[in-house]
Amino acid sequence: MEQFDNTFILNLLRKNYKHLFIVLIVSGLVSAVISSSLFITPKFKSIAVLYPSNVAPYSNESQTEQMVQLFQSADIRDRIIDSLDLFKHYDIDMNHSQKKSVINAEFADNVSISKTEFESIEIMVLDKDPAIAAKVIEAFIYFADKKIQNIQKAKALEVVNLNKNLFHSIKIEIDSIDSLVKNYGRQYGLLDYGAQTVESQKAYYKGLLKNNSKTQIESKAMLNNLVEHGYDFVFLTDKAANLRNIYNSQATEYYKSIREYRKTFTYNNIVSKPVASDKKAYPVRWIIVAMSMLSALFLAFLVLLVTSKNNSDNI
Repeated sequence: MEQFDNTFILNLLRKNYKHLFIVLIVSGLVSAVISSSLFITPKFKSIAVLYPSNVAPYSNESQTEQMVQLFQSADIRDRIIDSLDLFKHYDIDMNHSQKKSVINAEFADNVSISKTEFESIEIMVLDKDPAIAAKVIEAFIYFADKKIQNIQKAKALEVVNLNKNLFHSIKIEIDSIDSLVKNYGRQYGLLDYGAQTVESQKAYYKGLLKNNSKTQIESKAMLNNLVEHGYDFVFLTDKAANLRNIYNSQATEYYKSIREYRKTFTYNNIVSKPVASDKKAYPVRWIIVAMSMLSALFLAFLVLLVTSKNNSDNI
């Protein structure tokens, strides 16, 4: 294949530099107009950097990975859209049959959430209104806090209800045993097995020594009651004592779980707060103009190169 040497290319550039210069200027002017606000809506960038806190990781996920997933959840996105009335802000027709898909796509184009190399989270939002860009990030942080709070409160409430049920079931059992113990007292006069056994034996022997039949009969009856019902009485009183210890411990756990449920945490440590930018981030006009000029110049040179080759082949 015949190749062009450097001399040919240099001569081609020398002969057509004016044309190439015109192409360069025209492409620059056209791209400058196209990249202006008349054709491309400028967007402003707002960024926040934060670390998660008070978040218990699930499975093998880190706190940061879990928080990123929460930020990317559909319900947080929908709450942000509704709270900031983004349908109106993005000029989306509410009668559009696919309005939900349209606004979700627009939202995704404007929002970036990522984990940084330092295990922090960066939220970046682009918007035509710098204030809205910052408000979207603030809404992300607010609704993520609320979502985690609701999740943790739901779990904490489960613990409260579990402790409450145990607490009350032990109380019911203690009341039931106390009722049986009182019944032994009413029917058989049993109040304190150890003390009554000693005292009844003393009374019985005193009755024998003094030949007091009444004392002997009363003490003998009490000793019979202690023999027949003493085991059950002691078993119930010991069980009631053990249950009261458990009841006191469970009461401590119950009130502790209530305190945990009532606590209010924040779940983000904000390193860099979102602010409304005073400088547009998109489009970067000089890059668009520069790339357009270089592309047009290169294309024009190729056209000249091909045309010149064809002319030389026809001679």
